[in-house]
Parts: sequence; structure tokens; C-alpha cells
Amino acid sequence: MPRVFVTGATGFVGREVVRRLAGAGYGVRCLVRPGSAGKLPRGLGLEAHEGDAATAETLKGALNGCDAVIHLVGIIRETPSRGVTFEKLHAQVTGNLVRAAQDQEVKRFLHMSANGCRESAANPYLASKWRAECAVAESGLAWTIFRPSVIFGPEDAFVNLLTRLLRLFPVFPVFAKGAYRLAPVAVEDVAAAFTAALSRPESIGKRFHLCGPTSLSYRELIDTIAAAVGRRPPAKIYIPEKIARLLALWGEKLPFFPITGIQLELLLAGNECPEREWMNVLGIDPQPFAAPALSYLQAS
Repeated sequence: MPRVFVTGATGFVGREVVRRLAGAGYGVRCLVRPGSAGKLPRGLGLEAHEGDAATAETLKGALNGCDAVIHLVGIIRETPSRGVTFEKLHAQVTGNLVRAAQDQEVKRFLHMSANGCRESAANPYLASKWRAECAVAESGLAWTIFRPSVIFGPEDAFVNLLTRLLRLFPVFPVFAKGAYRLAPVAVEDVAAAFTAALSRPESIGKRFHLCGPTSLSYRELIDTIAAAVGRRPPAKIYIPEKIARLLALWGEKLPFFPITGIQLELLLAGNECPEREWMNVLGIDPQPFAAPALSYLQAS
């Protein structure tokens, strides 16, 4: 049985990836922090290896007997006071995993990056994702890199947050004019992409942008969510970009504040894909961002 070493397995995407891998007949070894194994999906025969990808010593021998690595660790918000930074959790941790794979002779490496990642990125989040990609692409391993757009599904952070705001407030705040466009991709389709790539040699050395088939403006996305939970399109109040940036900078030091300055930049830049090669290479017909795929919101 092929065995896959998975980081970030207790996260929103990670739980779906390990379910898909186990269902496809792979043995799955999950890197988990001490005491966190209980967050893994149950009943799948998963193997837990306690360690911390930020501490290279805990990876010694962890990958032995594995045929591939799926690296999913990532953050969207920094907490520098706790040592949680983009540079550490993206660039440094990826370097640790790459070296562990090289040392333990694991040839295949699948990496989760982000749409919009590029060498010239001024946004610290995207810049750290680019440095992580470079570590993978220059590793000499048989790599595949995935750059997803906004990922939606049960327990997602973004769409569930918007749904709660819709239910709480009679008027919905929209930054700038809400014309920036997104192409959300279902978590099930992201998991299917990772799993399919393991058995498709033509995916090696490729960077795939993962977007759903539906591109919507932010205004349209809000209205789609409202329809999925049985509500009319909400009245909207438009917050000028300059004021939105000031609010985000002011609030980002508060853990409960819903958006940081860096996250606002990402939102305003839009999140569509320049190509959709993944659908053909990996044989996936992704779900549109519409009521049937958003049924999980009824219970949120």
C-alpha cells in the first residue's frame, strides 16, 4: 500500500485530504502536534506522528517508509507575539519538510501554495508563499504545486464568516465597490486534486491554479450566499477603500476582528485563476459556487 506523509492534516483542508487519500487506498501518516491526534478524522486507519514541522529535529525518521509528502501547513493571519509568522510557517517550515524528504529518500512532494503567489509580490503573505514554492521547485524532488483560490466547504473560515454576518446585520458592509472577483473552489475538489496528482506522472513539475468554474464579484458572492440560506440579497453599505484600510490596520491587533490589512489587500486584488489546466490533467470537474454546494451553510 503506498504511504503518504501529510502535514496540516488536522486543518480544514487537511481533514478532507486525508479522508480522500484513505478512501483511495493510501496509507496515511499525519504529522500532528503533541495532544492533537484527536482532531484527525476517525475510523480511517490514520497513523499519527507527533512532531512540529517548525522544529526540524522532530522530522527525523518521520517520513521513513513513505512514498510521498503532501504539505498543507499554512496560515492567513500572523501572531508574532506567539512566533506565528508567514516567514516561519510558510518558508521555513517548507524548507524543513523538503530537507526531510531529501534525507529520508521520499521522492514525491505535493505542496499547497496560494493563488497570486509570485516573485514580485509585495504582500507578505504571497511573498512568503513564493519563497516556499522556490524551496520546493529547487529541491530536485518530483514536485507538484497547487495554488488555490478561496476554498469553501464545511468548516471553512471565509464563507461561514460571511454567512454569520448576513444573519447578524440587516445591512451588509462591502469594502470599496465590491467589484473585485473571486472564483471559489470546493474543498472536496482540492482534496481530489491532491489525490489524483499522486498517480499522474504528467502532474510532476507543474504549478496548478485551482479555481472553481464560477467567477463572481464580491457583491455577487454575498448574494449567492444569501440565496443558499434562503434570504434575499441584503442591502449593502459601501465602505471607501481608504477607510477600509484604516479599519483593517486598526483592528488587526484584535484577535476577534474579522480582517487584517494583509487579508484586505488580498480580497481587493481579486482571486481568479490565469489558467485551469488542473481540470484536464487531473480529470476533475469542479463544483460551482452555488446553492447545491453551499448546503452546509443551512446548519451554520
